[in-house]
Formats: sequence, structure tokens, C-alpha cells
Amino acid sequence: MSFDRTPLMRRLGGAVPEEELELFDSLGRIGKKYAIGHDLGEECRADESIMILQHGWTMTYKILRGGDRQVIDVNLPGDVLGMRQILFNYDDYRIEPITEVFAQKLPADIILRSLGKSPEIAAQVMWAMMSDSAFSPERLVSMGRREAPKRVAHFLLELGARLDRVHLSNKNGYLCPLSQTDLGDILGMSAVHVNRVLRDLRERDLLTFRIGKVKFHDREELNRYAEFEPSYMERRLH
Repeated sequence: MSFDRTPLMRRLGGAVPEEELELFDSLGRIGKKYAIGHDLGEECRADESIMILQHGWTMTYKILRGGDRQVIDVNLPGDVLGMRQILFNYDDYRIEPITEVFAQKLPADIILRSLGKSPEIAAQVMWAMMSDSAFSPERLVSMGRREAPKRVAHFLLELGARLDRVHLSNKNGYLCPLSQTDLGDILGMSAVHVNRVLRDLRERDLLTFRIGKVKFHDREELNRYAEFEPSYMERRLH
């Protein structure tokens, strides 16, 4: 696998000089497939490693005392997994594949020492890890203030923008393995409510989410409707 073509390298947008890629390449080429339901977070905690997601989708979530599930994040190709589990007490948070995934597993101490040899790569990889935190404030705004159709539309646009960065979507939409129950657990809605909202968005001729595919009817109009401004996702580190 050529590392300048991996999702993480695409996500960095060519910010890492070609000569610096050899170091990242040396951290380990061999990845592994993980099945749906495998707890990647527990695996990272057990041997203090991190994972770079190369293919497939995972969800980070917590089971509440009453048995309800709250999804914290959806992890996409190019995301770095497990850092929270190593640095903080996140024992009750799971990182679970919702499709079969292929991930590169790296011991945290080795990668941190290796990144110390290359400030450029270290800065860019740190940005990749920390930029995921930018989604949380927008998610809070959505859950607290946006009406349900705009909340769903904003989240699906956010996923599209994230997939754009790793060349896994286009202006018309993307493949999406999330169920309506998943969307509800992410956005604080019931699956029945999500179904009604998706029907409403379809009838407004804004988007269709059906059989594992999100289709934008008019992305610019949808951006305006959902008040989606992707600048909070843009990299300011050069």
C-alpha cells in the first residue's frame, strides 16, 4: 500500500513533504481486518496502541445505565483511533466497526517517539487527531438548537465533507452504512422520528437517504437550508 495514497495522507491534503513520508511508511505497513462488533477501543487500551483506519466505518459510543446507546462519533477512513482510550479514562467507551474495517495498528510509544523525529509529520498527524474534536461543538448546537430536519441534514452534509477530504464522496452524495437507528443514537432522536425527517427532506427535494446511499438533490441549497458552513472543519495548520 502506498502511504501517500492512504486516506490519512489524502486527509492531510499533501501537507507532508514527499521526503518525510518514508518515516511514516517505516511505522508499519501491515494492517488487519476487523469484523463488525469487535471492540477496537478495548484492543487499543490493552496494549496501549493506536489505529489508523484505512477502510470501513466505526462508531465510538457509550451505553448508558438505562441501556440506551449514545454515539459520540462516527469514524471514517483516515481517522486515528484509540488516543482517547490511552490518554484518558474512557474504559466505558467502545469503538465498534459497523462495516468490516481494515486498520493499521501501531504501538503508541513507538509512533510518538518516531513522530518526534519529524516535526512536520507530528504536527500534521496531531491536527488529524485533534480536528475530530471540531465536530463536537457543531453537534451540540444541532442537538440543542436546530430543528430535526436541519439537524439531520447538517450531519449528513458534515459526513459528506469529511468523506470529500479522503476522496470517498462526490458533490452528489456518498455510500453510507448507517441505519436510521444509528442516526437517532447520534442525533438524539428515535428511529421513527428519523424516518419522518428523512421523508420530509426527500419531499422538500433536498436529499434522499435510502439503501445505504445518501443522495444530495441540490447540495448548495441543502447547505443553505441546514446552515452548513464547513469552515470549522478546515485545516489552518500549514
